[in-house]
Amino acid sequence: MKYKKPMNLEASLDGRIDHCLWCSKKVETRTSWQSFISNASHQYLCFSCKSLLQPLPKNCCVRCSRPLSIGGEHVECLDCRRWREKDNMGDTLEHNLSLYVYNESAKELISRWKYRGDAILALIFRTELRRLYLQKYWDHLPIPIPISDKRMLERGFNQSELLLSFLLEPLSLVEKLSMILTRMKGKKREEIPPAASSMLLRLMDEKKQSKKTRYERMMATENPFRVNTKCSSTIKAKNIVLLDDIYTTGSTLRRAATELKSHGARSVRAITLFRGS
Repeated sequence: MKYKKPMNLEASLDGRIDHCLWCSKKVETRTSWQSFISNASHQYLCFSCKSLLQPLPKNCCVRCSRPLSIGGEHVECLDCRRWREKDNMGDTLEHNLSLYVYNESAKELISRWKYRGDAILALIFRTELRRLYLQKYWDHLPIPIPISDKRMLERGFNQSELLLSFLLEPLSLVEKLSMILTRMKGKKREEIPPAASSMLLRLMDEKKQSKKTRYERMMATENPFRVNTKCSSTIKAKNIVLLDDIYTTGSTLRRAATELKSHGARSVRAITLFRGS
């Protein structure tokens, strides 16, 4: 099956973004000088709904962003230690950065977004996702985690491809200025090819991750992902950042990372919207 080009979510609203995408209440827009030079001039959530998105605490696992109950620097969670022990060659996924805690509000949002087809909710994450990518991973090639043909037919879209579409948007003036400063520090920006969404394929349809136990996720051995042979040369020697909605055990991301590294990727990291416990 050929995947469709990610939809333009904002265009589907005909420019009338004056209400909260979660509760539908009118959102008071505040015009500032940044509104005229930034891509992120719209407010997609009202103040009350925005407060339901819980940012990750400072005390997190240094490798996977899992919130921890113990303090100290360079603390690694038990799952990450187990992953390293499980893989004799070392962990294939260098790092994961998440934006928010996967709390009850997040679960309801994900359910409405992914399983009830409310694709427009992806816009909620646009600004923070772009900011994190441009600050931390602008020299990485972003690749979305693919879904199977069956899931694509069920949902009508791949939530990770929607996240990629935000990174494909032209840079605003503010972002360009930031990039100039970053370039002065010696980094080279990675140009995102249009085919980024098809570099990694999912050939197997598995039981939904949400239906698996923690043990089943971590013990899965068969890899459902394959690198698109037409893109092998693009992946070789590249730093890659995977895009996905939720990190729970990291099994999905690590299997994708394993496949990418087997085709010559230099390193694989990940950005996820939510970090489960």
